[in-house]
Amino acid sequence: MAIQQVHHADTSSSKVLGQLRGKRVLITGTTGFLGKVVLEKLIRAVPDIGAIYLLIRGNKRHPDARSRFLEEIATSSVFDRLREADSEAFDAFLEERIHCVTGEVTEAGFGIGQEDYRNLATELDAVINSAASVNFREELDKALAINTLCLRNIAGLVDLNPKLAVLQVSTCYVNGMNSGQVTESVIKPAGEVVPRSPDGFYEIEELVRLLQDKIEDVQARYSGKVLEKKLVDLGIREANRYGWSDTYTFTKWLGEQLLMKALNGRTLTILRPSIIESALEEPAPGWIEGVKVADAIILAYARE
Repeated sequence: MAIQQVHHADTSSSKVLGQLRGKRVLITGTTGFLGKVVLEKLIRAVPDIGAIYLLIRGNKRHPDARSRFLEEIATSSVFDRLREADSEAFDAFLEERIHCVTGEVTEAGFGIGQEDYRNLATELDAVINSAASVNFREELDKALAINTLCLRNIAGLVDLNPKLAVLQVSTCYVNGMNSGQVTESVIKPAGEVVPRSPDGFYEIEELVRLLQDKIEDVQARYSGKVLEKKLVDLGIREANRYGWSDTYTFTKWLGEQLLMKALNGRTLTILRPSIIESALEEPAPGWIEGVKVADAIILAYARE
């Protein structure tokens, strides 16, 4: 028995979901909170999707992507609604439509080898990139790697398959320290000037090289916990210099610019959510995983 479509949406949402029928989609970041929700939504609302590819890093307990998916993702309560509706159909969908790729978003070509990388590109119709470090005080080298530089791998897929559509999950806080009304457009840095292309995006290559030089200088002079603190401080300092409050939003803005240049003229959607809290309706009212921004306050009052 196949999974039955269960979805209530407005016309525009239904049209978008309809476009995904029969398509093959790669999702990154499914070990995270948002990625799981995206995956559940696709399985439930587009049961006739062609295939879903998941890029998952192996770990000590689960060295390959498939075993980690089955143990750490497929067991999440986010899928309870699907299991309760038809557990056999859900298990069959996971077996037949979910393809797990063991790789790392920050490694060149996802670390999967050139041939596998090329094959992956040609098999796909769309990429949803939700992989990110959302730590506001992340060490600059780590934040730059996952929020900015790894997007070269996404761009590389499009180079191999120009028809590939990309959806990049960013954040509305890329507006940084800009004040007043902020429109849904390319955000101008509120601090030091960054050169802008006539096509609208900002030219960040020189800025990224400058940041990498500063990172290497700090790494050469410090080690251990002191190094970690120095890299955190460097990230905050550089973010402030260019008009952002923290390393997370700064490196997400850099990532937007990288993709806008690399995919200029191609199909790119940048999604800028604000603070993501518990679910209003789907997959279940109040569903959440972990303790997020305002959740500590909500939970405290809920216990009273």
